[in-house]
Amino acid sequence: MRIKILLSLLLSSIILIFFLFFNIDGIRSYLKKNLSHETKIYIKKIFFGEEYLNEVFYFRSLNYNQKKLPHTLFDYIIFEKFPINDLDINKSSHYAKIKKTKIVSKKFYLEKFDENNILFASFSGKFGILNFDNLNEIKKIESNLNNYNIHSLLDIKKVKNELFATFSYYNNDRTDCTYFILVKAELNENFLNFEEFFKSNECLLNTLGGRIISYNHNQNDGILISTGASDTEKELAQRSDSIYGKTIFINLKNQKFEIFSKGHRNPQGLLNFNNTILSTEHGPYGGDEINKILYKKNYGFPIASIGEPYEFNKIDKSKKKNRKNFYFSKNHNLNNFEEPIFSFAKAVGISEIINVPENFSKYWKENFLISSLNARSLFRVSFDKNFQKIIYYEKIYVGERIRDIIYLKNKKVFILALEDTGSIGILSSPDNQ
Repeated sequence: MRIKILLSLLLSSIILIFFLFFNIDGIRSYLKKNLSHETKIYIKKIFFGEEYLNEVFYFRSLNYNQKKLPHTLFDYIIFEKFPINDLDINKSSHYAKIKKTKIVSKKFYLEKFDENNILFASFSGKFGILNFDNLNEIKKIESNLNNYNIHSLLDIKKVKNELFATFSYYNNDRTDCTYFILVKAELNENFLNFEEFFKSNECLLNTLGGRIISYNHNQNDGILISTGASDTEKELAQRSDSIYGKTIFINLKNQKFEIFSKGHRNPQGLLNFNNTILSTEHGPYGGDEINKILYKKNYGFPIASIGEPYEFNKIDKSKKKNRKNFYFSKNHNLNNFEEPIFSFAKAVGISEIINVPENFSKYWKENFLISSLNARSLFRVSFDKNFQKIIYYEKIYVGERIRDIIYLKNKKVFILALEDTGSIGILSSPDNQ
């Protein structure tokens, strides 16, 4: 036994000396090719311990066939990151409050200023422009949003030559709740002079949603915005006298609004694809959804959801008696609600959704990309022709919370808002290099 220990120490010392005095990469490559599998395992046990190796094996098995950029199932996607300096740090997210944990992020949103310039806005309402050909330089844009006591920006969207923005803000010296507002400004690279376009008089503990898209409804040009209703305010999602937990249509000419759909918890993505409205929505403890939004339809929250309240996670599973029943119905149709196109039983922190243009990759035609926060991944998705179900999806690990995603058509690249490091990510296909 003592001899075996001495031999192990001697072998370890020899390997360490080689690594210190010779080309490390060369030695590593040589040992990898020439040592037997058993010897490799033995050396790893000496250096890292058997418990660590078992843990590595477990996670490798758990993530079998998981692709990480630049590798995807059928294409090699080039991935680059560029930091944006001076982004504000968000230390108080809705999810962090619920989970009673700390999530420090640099939350920001993206929009195309034009086909060569990227507009970004921090959660506190600071704007800037990045030129795609020189991403190291940032042009800051001043605005009058400092007139508002902003709690959190929710989205930005260019409609024709105007920029719309949604955000929650404190008002009337109240700091225990926030109000929802939509503002607009003429697009300008020097100063954004926003004016109020739509706002709510309801003050909520958690003002959620806020995504904006352009939409023509009953031959009227307008926009759709999403709003959330969660936790203690979840009952608002079913109330017709509240704008929360809804998709709202607002007429651009007369600013009149109507409820387009209801029964939503926390919509985080919204897309108008050939007049089909797709939405992504945070579930509670599980149950993130992809929905096809139809006029006057009800999507069930807080009556139906694949997920459950967060308290359900605290149930002592060892107690066989007096276990709680599900709080939410698991069948939308039985309650005359719209079923999701798809639900993630285990939530991924779903965020934005975007279609993949034909000029990006011949392997990703007719696909969509869905970004995520907690899963730190993109999901490449294919729907059936009527958007009633998902044919398949591929999870592509990125490694950061992805808040937003846009596409620059003439550059043939996707731009990602990466909020762990406050960077933009650029996805490009080798075919477009």
